[in-house]
Amino acid sequence: MRPLTSLDIYFIKQELMQLINAKLDKVYQPDENTIILQLHKDGKQLIKITLPSLIFIANVKSPGDQLNYSIFLRKHLANFRLASITQKNFERILEFAFALKGKKILIIELFSKGNVILCDENYNILLPLKRQSWKDRTIKQNETYKYPPKRIDPFELSINELSKAIKESEKDSIVKILAIDLSFSGIYAEELCSLAAIDKSKKSLADSEIKDIHAAIQKIKNMPIKANVTNNDAFPFDLSINKDK
Repeated sequence: MRPLTSLDIYFIKQELMQLINAKLDKVYQPDENTIILQLHKDGKQLIKITLPSLIFIANVKSPGDQLNYSIFLRKHLANFRLASITQKNFERILEFAFALKGKKILIIELFSKGNVILCDENYNILLPLKRQSWKDRTIKQNETYKYPPKRIDPFELSINELSKAIKESEKDSIVKILAIDLSFSGIYAEELCSLAAIDKSKKSLADSEIKDIHAAIQKIKNMPIKANVTNNDAFPFDLSINKDK
């Protein structure tokens, strides 16, 4: 199965919103790359995080030991309620804000090697699952959490801003611009070209074609969830490019 893309996470966030106001009961860690949050709202609910790139509502808890990080999370978050879920800047990152007496933020990074990071309300890192370092940010205890360098959020672009991004791109086709510059990944970039009825290999687009791409982006943004599996891959809605599969 392919890794989750920014668009997949956008729809997963919508699915997880049903758990807002749920109380966190327990945290499990069956292995070093898996965290399971057990919440209570109309019965037991499980959020399973499998690093580096999976998060979903699970039906059963995986067997395994209680490792140190799950004990730490339970100590800091037990009886807190899930107050909000945020995906900022179309990143492959979800923020779970928990509230009780004060606020704590659990950040789930679903890219590279993945990470789970608990912060206080000011984004001071209380403890990450993994200590990591890049040239522009460091993930370790007592550091301030910083997002990766900001990328374009395609859902927030006006037609003029989209036009500028396309015309200034060094990529040699619209499908690569959508996949890489606008973070849609290959398969959803192809879907956007299909919805806009534009040859994916084109680079130079007419103003009318840019408007069609913008309309396709907004259509996908507002697509109702209709989860399905095609060729062993899960998708949040029916893709036109999969219609014969």
